[in-house]
Amino acid sequence: MKKACFVSTNGPQAIDQAYSQSAQTKLQETLDFLPALYTHEPPDERYQECHYIFSTWGCPAYDKAFLEQYFPQLEAVFYAAGSVKAFAEGYLNAGVKLYAAASVNAIPVADFCLGQIILASKGYFHLAREMSYENHQTLRKLSENYPSSYGLTIGLIGFGQIARLLTKKIQAILDESKILVYDPFISSQEIASYGAQKIDKLPDLFKVSEIVSNHLPNLPETVGNLNYELFAAMPRYATFINTGRGAQVVEEDLAKALRERPDLTALLDVTWPEPPQAGHPFYELKNVFYSPHIAGSKGREIQRMGDAMYDAYKSHEKGENSHYEIKAAALAHMA
Repeated sequence: MKKACFVSTNGPQAIDQAYSQSAQTKLQETLDFLPALYTHEPPDERYQECHYIFSTWGCPAYDKAFLEQYFPQLEAVFYAAGSVKAFAEGYLNAGVKLYAAASVNAIPVADFCLGQIILASKGYFHLAREMSYENHQTLRKLSENYPSSYGLTIGLIGFGQIARLLTKKIQAILDESKILVYDPFISSQEIASYGAQKIDKLPDLFKVSEIVSNHLPNLPETVGNLNYELFAAMPRYATFINTGRGAQVVEEDLAKALRERPDLTALLDVTWPEPPQAGHPFYELKNVFYSPHIAGSKGREIQRMGDAMYDAYKSHEKGENSHYEIKAAALAHMA
């Protein structure tokens, strides 16, 4: 029986949150588990025979030399969470296969965005915040300015796993919607295969999209890409949604545009830094709705990622290909 261990510097609660008791039991039926590792300290000689690491948030960024010394038999790491950018390189350089539940973590983010798109299209966020007995009729009249969900033009920035899943969900629910995509790394043909249209220039997407949703990967070249000129050019009563990363937004520019354009709405699940510092305009502007980075997996949704890594392990054992596997060539453009 091959040996395995759970690893997370976030402690045992992180492992139990990601891997349900059922998932742990199934793994323990086919693997001999060593004591879990919860620190960055080098493990003892028992782990020389470890073949598999099961992890989640808090996966250590071991480098090739560390792995060769302390985990010489390691075959694969199974990561029950999303982005692997912070730690993947060392494992891949050491020839260790890496599997991650990013595609599973995309599900709640896409659901979250879809809900925001539907509500924003009818002006729900602004109207609900302003609602009172006295202005009921005024707000009903104002609601007529919002585009509504029928025939909605939605702009997606970035076309990774979340945006692709969101595209499918939009098309299944929102009649006659038009989806525009800005992603310089994806061909027009591939985007068209999802029923969407590629836009070559980001300003053109902002000028016509009634909803803009950011899904750019967190890369040095995407930092500060979303600026005042883009936000100021949005159509009347448009909405900007950010569940990607806050660093891609020039936040002073967004705040300026929102001050000048009270008809615009910003729905921000991420900022940079996170949270915004005390006194930041995002806390004060009435057309900003800020949530504490909740779009990704929460509660029972996290266990779905652990279940996915159990499936990845079974595929690995059978020598089958798995869509959960992370290849080194894909890292450069991943979130």
